[in-house]
Amino acid sequence: MQSTTDVLIIGGGVIGCSIAYNLRKLGVAVTVVDTGEIGAEAGIPALLLFLAILGRAFWNLRRAEKSDEYKRSPELRLFTGAMVASLGAYLVGAAFSSTQYELFPYFMVAYTTVLYHMACVFPKQAKAE
Repeated sequence: MQSTTDVLIIGGGVIGCSIAYNLRKLGVAVTVVDTGEIGAEAGIPALLLFLAILGRAFWNLRRAEKSDEYKRSPELRLFTGAMVASLGAYLVGAAFSSTQYELFPYFMVAYTTVLYHMACVFPKQAKAE
């Protein structure tokens, strides 16, 4: 056991453990304390963060669907439909599965952000040039 700590994290849920893990990878001495078992719970802050991440993905999709490029491009419409179906399948699967697909929401935000840029940002830049 270490005798000193650089950072004390109060709360050993999903967020506290994630922060501790990433700080430890950077070489920081970390101590996590919790009243219960470390890593056993995911509280309201983790749920809110998770919902915010998924909300961002849906928001990106909706913004892309409102663009002019979306109306002209069957490829963008197909890709957007696939993203919506993937998000829906993830939500249904996560509700009934004992195993969560931890990184999936983060990838969805990345993919939908790219989709939004393909539909809205890049066409405007091309017209300006």
